[in-house]
Amino acid sequence: MSQTHEFPLRDHPGVPDGLVAYAQPTHDDGTFDNDRAGRPKVRRVQLRTDAVAHPQRPDGLLTDADWRWATSAIRRWTTIGARFGDRAEDIALALARAGCVALDHDYRSGRISSPPRGWTPHPSLAAGQASATAARRDRQSQVAARAAELSSQLAADWPGVASALAIPASDPRLIWLVRAADDLAQGRRHDGARAFVQAHVFNTKAREDLPRLLAEAGFEPDTCPLHRS
Repeated sequence: MSQTHEFPLRDHPGVPDGLVAYAQPTHDDGTFDNDRAGRPKVRRVQLRTDAVAHPQRPDGLLTDADWRWATSAIRRWTTIGARFGDRAEDIALALARAGCVALDHDYRSGRISSPPRGWTPHPSLAAGQASATAARRDRQSQVAARAAELSSQLAADWPGVASALAIPASDPRLIWLVRAADDLAQGRRHDGARAFVQAHVFNTKAREDLPRLLAEAGFEPDTCPLHRS
């Protein structure tokens, strides 16, 4: 097992334009099993591009949620196909050509098997997604802690608000409920929903349905901080 690490199979038949096939080691220590002639036995290859130093998200290819899913972890082809359906192959090739993923294939009798086994995201993208996920969890924990604090503080006078603040930390509505409850606790009032949103996120259209959201969550009508008294 003298051959170590991967090696390119340049100009190999069946490799899509813009990609190069790299033979993957047989063992975790980076070595290959050899045949009787001393040639490395290749069981798996990765198809990826050599032309991209820093992978960039292709414009218009994926939604934000699909992009996070695609680049956060190794994905198997069965799950890729289930998520993207008839678009799976086109998406896989576009991501590989942009340097965002490497396509993992079995290799049998000198041929690259299709479809892929799945894909492996570029390490920098996977690390970035992991950092973003950790940051989101930290923010959720902070919001949940503030929600619990406000719920205790407001329960006696406004039980509907306190109950509304008990939704899970992962619920995207919670941050808005906390903002409204915090304004209520501090005695802050705003000239309508747009003024409220502008004060918190500097975008008057970010949450135009806020009055309905607060009402459906259980905020008492006289607690709404969207109107000056």
